[in-house]
Amino acid sequence: MSTDTSISSLTDNELLALIKKDIKNLDIIYHRCKTGCINFMRNKFSDYSSKVDFEDIYHEAHLVLMRKIDEGGFSLTATFQTYLISICKNQCRNTVKNIKKTEPLQVLCVLKTERLRVLVLSYHYWHNQTFKLNASFIY
Repeated sequence: MSTDTSISSLTDNELLALIKKDIKNLDIIYHRCKTGCINFMRNKFSDYSSKVDFEDIYHEAHLVLMRKIDEGGFSLTATFQTYLISICKNQCRNTVKNIKKTEPLQVLCVLKTERLRVLVLSYHYWHNQTFKLNASFIY
């Protein structure tokens, strides 16, 4: 099992058996699945690519996998790629949800009245991609 060819031909269940013997073998999964997971996140969450660090999220997902295997009793019911993508997807959703909660108000328009009062219409994102509209007068 020392050559790269024999390692690359191992199935996920064979790799899991190796990882359970020595957790250092988890690096094989890290490199095997990294590109696919990051590409998935970039495609699925492209609107937030400037606000979300997909490499960090992948690294965190890999740590979750490592803890699950290290705790014992872990069995693989899908491929490592699928398992890591599902962790990444959930972490991206949580990150996006937190970004939406902290996004600043967006000003839609400003209207002046005869009395020098200014009406400001603004909105901010609320739960599940809806938004809340605010109207306020500024003197």
